[in-house]
Amino acid sequence: MRSKQTSAFVRVYRREWQRIAEKKTLYMLMLFLPLTIFILLAAIYQNRVVTDLPVAVWDQDNSDLSRMVIRSYASTRSIQINGYVHSLEEIKEQFRSGRIQGALYIPADFSKQIKRGKQARLVFYENASNLVIGNLLLKESQTISQTISAGLVMRQMRALGMSEAQAMDKTLPVRIESKSLYNPAYNYENFLVPGLLPMLLQLMIMVAGVLICSSEYTHNTIQELYRLADSGISAIFWGKSLPHLMVHSATVLGLLGILFPWFGIPFRGSLLAGFVLMELFVMASFFMAMALSTLFHDQFLATEIAVFFNTPAFIFSGYTFPVWAMPGLHQVYAQLMPFTHFLQGFIKLYQMGLSFKDVLPQAVVLVLFILISVVVILTALNYRSRHILLQTKTV
Repeated sequence: MRSKQTSAFVRVYRREWQRIAEKKTLYMLMLFLPLTIFILLAAIYQNRVVTDLPVAVWDQDNSDLSRMVIRSYASTRSIQINGYVHSLEEIKEQFRSGRIQGALYIPADFSKQIKRGKQARLVFYENASNLVIGNLLLKESQTISQTISAGLVMRQMRALGMSEAQAMDKTLPVRIESKSLYNPAYNYENFLVPGLLPMLLQLMIMVAGVLICSSEYTHNTIQELYRLADSGISAIFWGKSLPHLMVHSATVLGLLGILFPWFGIPFRGSLLAGFVLMELFVMASFFMAMALSTLFHDQFLATEIAVFFNTPAFIFSGYTFPVWAMPGLHQVYAQLMPFTHFLQGFIKLYQMGLSFKDVLPQAVVLVLFILISVVVILTALNYRSRHILLQTKTV
């Protein structure tokens, strides 16, 4: 009996490999697209941080002090002074044309106000239509403003006869030391790429996975499959699953073992723990897709459902906007996606350097996704097996 089951499994297993090789859609989704898209995406962010943002200057003061302010802005790696303007209209026109992302305005009375001991005003315009650019320029401008203000106050204190230490204490009575953890350089490659790639992997796994059984129904080969398997549910389940899981596991190995080191993306935790968590994620995504494939026999409908389910995955993952800040219904929907739970655990491993025990809650949820999906698959396959057997007896 065991030998018969093994033989049925081998037949289905070989047939599935043949189907993968013959169906262009499958091997493109499983082999070529992941490799191509992963490399392209990682290459986009290889510069890691945004630098040399073009900034215009409108200096009405034209003093030594205003030139010192301009040099302070030009000395940062994020800002590049690309020219001078002479009116607000010129600033607006350059923003509209895309020639600048920021503009510094120094009023005519800037140095006079400081010499009188009064508060002087600087105006810095930033392009906030892009959050990355707007926040970066705002951060740089605030840092420069605080540094210049502290330097001017210290100069006044020193002129009154205070020592440098005394002047520093008066200037900064409360000193805040900001410690940026896990990604101190605000590196976009280290932040975005490890989140984007698994999301795209889930999309491709599920779009390929929904074709596993639905295409059998669409092309009227389902009875042939059951005959090859001797109507054995386990032979169909494992015979059709293992080839896909093997390919996706190889993709995971390539992602963690080749792509991350190649682009210099650090993995601070255990690579083995990362591989195990990602394997659970792959299995959860794959078996969910296979469950859809057994429930919806029209492959186009199954594909549409998979695409609809996966398209907002990155938005609902909490990576760009926290899940807890979303409306209640959206929070519930986010929990229905394996990617949401995987990403929470993956960040702990690759970015924070924690151990596998710290991601056990996320791993348990992924296992639940797997178990529920497998139960649905086996139930649907068993129902179809009885239906085919009934048809055969009727004939």
